[in-house]
Amino acid sequence: MKKVTEIPSVAKPSAQVDAFAKLGTFYGIFRRLGLQSPNLTKAFDDIQRLKLELDTTKAHLNEFVERFSPLGWVLYETMSLETISRALQTAREESLSHAEKVLAESYRSEEIQALILSLSAIKAFEGRERLAAEALKWYSEKAYGPCVLLLLTLLDGFTSDLSPTNRGFFADSTDLYADDSIAGHESGLPALSRLLCATITKTTPEAVTIPYRHGILHGKILNYDNRINAAKLWGALFAIRDWQFRKKSPARQEVQITLKKAFQNYAHWHQTKKQIDNWQPRLITEPDYLQNLLAASSPDLPEVAVVQFFEHWKAKNYKDVGKLLANFVGHSDSKMAGRARQLLKGVTLLDYTLKQIKDVNLMTSHVLAACTYSKGKDPESQEIRFELLYVDGKDVTLRLNGGGRWIILDRCVEELIMNRGGGPQLRMNNEGFAED
Repeated sequence: MKKVTEIPSVAKPSAQVDAFAKLGTFYGIFRRLGLQSPNLTKAFDDIQRLKLELDTTKAHLNEFVERFSPLGWVLYETMSLETISRALQTAREESLSHAEKVLAESYRSEEIQALILSLSAIKAFEGRERLAAEALKWYSEKAYGPCVLLLLTLLDGFTSDLSPTNRGFFADSTDLYADDSIAGHESGLPALSRLLCATITKTTPEAVTIPYRHGILHGKILNYDNRINAAKLWGALFAIRDWQFRKKSPARQEVQITLKKAFQNYAHWHQTKKQIDNWQPRLITEPDYLQNLLAASSPDLPEVAVVQFFEHWKAKNYKDVGKLLANFVGHSDSKMAGRARQLLKGVTLLDYTLKQIKDVNLMTSHVLAACTYSKGKDPESQEIRFELLYVDGKDVTLRLNGGGRWIILDRCVEELIMNRGGGPQLRMNNEGFAED
């Protein structure tokens, strides 16, 4: 079996960097003869550093597959290289069981929420968002038993709807292989499917950290409700997402990369990495700032989207409210306006104020607000936590260079309407938001 680093999208860039690095060897000869340029010297030094980073990454990918694939962890395109590196270091210095905890802890609620949103853009996932959100709720509450059961069914049904033969993830005939795909490599989803399909005939009361479908659903594995099993299944959903994008992508054309273009690509990558490293999240509670925000302020600020939401709601402008709500399926503006009208019709906004802004990561922010509204009776007051994502078109992206916009997860509005008149309230603690 070929190594995962031998697929074209990994092997070709590495080969190109190797070729440029060899040019640096010839340049070294000229340097010794006194023929050199400061710009070329720096450029070839950068290439050597890039080659070292690529070689290290390739080694880590291969080692991850060797160590963790037999345990039910799947490697995929968007997996964090930092997480891979930390897990491998822990495995070497401590044990595989400690390393598995590192991997499980990397599947945080914010990342999983972004996964669900990205899956919502896939037609085969339509109708499953509610179940995925319920699985995330259980995962966040450490109710891993029902979470694992639901993830097994989601994984199977989602794969079935993606498959031309309508065969699920655990069917022998399902083709989970994809050319030029990390997730679709023989060591990825195909291997994971075979592993999880193992028949378990003996009742096992001991803790099991591989989510064997047969043993769990047939009541033979009694102690499967742990975070590691849940995280492995969330990872499988991440991998299915990456696999299906590769599966659907047309064959990529060969591209000739010049030395100049390679340097430009490296410079862009280095600049982006520097921006990410330098980014600092905000935690704003100052009343002077919060009370003087205008709907016409910079659209790159998540709190401005919340102000716009309230102003459009107050004016009963459901069309513009709809444009602020998450729309990953591609509904028309009129359909989103109808959605907003359905949520807010008959509820008159009287007043609102922002109380806290908290940047969670480069894609997500939370805004806590208080509002007073009426439904034809006495005014009611309630707090609402807005969860916002930064998007470019329908894709979640990073808030680094602008050009995107902030959207509101409409479940926040649903909770506001559903909870009016005595439902659970949201309040702040010293670490951010907490629910009573």
